[in-house]
Amino acid sequence: MRKMCVMLALLACLAGCGMTRPAGGTEPAATEPSGGEWGVLGAESVTPVPMQTQTQAPEETPEPKPASLAEICPEKVTVWLDGVAVEGLARDGAALVEAGQWTDRWSWFRGDGDGKTWSFTGEWTDEQAKPPEISCVEAERFSGVECVYYSGDEEEYWIPAEWVALRFGYQYLEDPEQQAVYVTPYVDTQEIPTGVSVPVLMYHAVSDDLWGIEELFVSPDDMRAQLEYLTENGYDPIFFSDLSHLSDYDKPVILTLDDGYDDNYTELFPLLQEYDVKATVFVITGFLGTEHYMTADQAREMSESGLVDIQSHTVHHPELEELDYDAQKDEISQSRLEVARVTGRIPYVLAYPSGSRNDDTLSIMPDYYALGVDMNGGTWVTGESWYKVDRIYISRMDTLDDFAAKLS
Repeated sequence: MRKMCVMLALLACLAGCGMTRPAGGTEPAATEPSGGEWGVLGAESVTPVPMQTQTQAPEETPEPKPASLAEICPEKVTVWLDGVAVEGLARDGAALVEAGQWTDRWSWFRGDGDGKTWSFTGEWTDEQAKPPEISCVEAERFSGVECVYYSGDEEEYWIPAEWVALRFGYQYLEDPEQQAVYVTPYVDTQEIPTGVSVPVLMYHAVSDDLWGIEELFVSPDDMRAQLEYLTENGYDPIFFSDLSHLSDYDKPVILTLDDGYDDNYTELFPLLQEYDVKATVFVITGFLGTEHYMTADQAREMSESGLVDIQSHTVHHPELEELDYDAQKDEISQSRLEVARVTGRIPYVLAYPSGSRNDDTLSIMPDYYALGVDMNGGTWVTGESWYKVDRIYISRMDTLDDFAAKLS
C-alpha cells in the first residue's frame, strides 16, 4: 500500500514538470497547425509591400521648331517669276517669295539679312539706283510690305512680290481664281531710243494647207528663204522687249504673227529653232485649242524656248471700235490675264484685231500694255506712237525680191 502511494506521487510530479516554463524564460517551440499549409489555417496571409523609392518626373522636351516658315504657313500661292513658277506664301493679302528663290530666277537679286533688315549686296554701276534696305519683321507682325524673317534650320527672308514689282518697275498681276501671282519685267518706253527705223513684219499662217484666205498662208519654203535672207544679210530679229537696247543691233527687225494658228507651232517653230530666230505670236486666247489654232501647251512650249514671245490679240478677235468702252476693256484686260495663265508671263503688247481701234481703245491701253500694234503702215519709227506701231504685211504672193524690197 505504501508502495502504491509513492508511485502515484511520483507520477503527479512528473506531470507538473511538463507544463512548467523552462528555465531562462524561453517560449516553447510552435508546432505547425494540422490540416493545411502554413498561413492557410490558423494564421493570416500577409502580402509583402515593396519598398517605395523616390523618383523625379521626366523633364518635358520642347517640340522642335519647324525648319521653314512654309511648314506652318497654311496658305500657299504660286508666284510666276517671268515664266518660272515658285511656291510662295500668302500672308495678310500679300504674296511672299523666299529671297533665295528670287536670286535663283534673277542672279542680280543678291542680298543678305541680319534679322532686322535685308539688303542688296550686288554691284550697281549707279549707286543711286541700288535698292534700299527692307525692314524685317516676324510673320505675326507682318503688315503687307516688310520682309518676313524666320529662323528655322536656316535663316529665311521672305520678300513681298508686289514690293519687288513696284521697286524695279515690273508688271504685277494677281489671279485669285488660280491662287497665283505674276511678276514680269516691263517694257519702259521711256528707255527706248526714239527716231530709229525698225521694220515690224506681219505674218499670219505658215502652211501649204490653204484652208482659209490664201494670201495669209506663207509657204514654209518661202518662210525658210526669208529667214535665210535675214540671217545672211545682217538683220537681227528681236522682241519688242529688246527695244530698250537698240544700240546693240545694227539692223533690228521684228517678226510678228497674228491669231496663233497651229501651223505656227508645226511649221514655223522648227524653222525658228533651225535658224535661231526670234518671233512674236499674238494669240486669240479664246481660240486656243480649237480647230486650226495651237493649244495652250504648244504656246507655253514656244514661250519657254526663248525664241517666241507670246503676246495678246484679245479674247475673241472683235472689231474693237464697234464695242463700247466696257466691252473693249474686258477684251483687253481679260486677254492679258489669259496669256499670263498660259505662259506665266504678263504680256506687254496687244495687236488690234484687223487694226480696229478708236479713242476708247487708246485710253484703255496704257493701263494694261506698253505697246499697241496696227495692221499696216510701213516701217515703224520708234517714238512716233507707242500705241500705233506700224507693220509691214507679208503675204503668200510676195517673192523673195518683194520681201527684200519691203525691208529697205
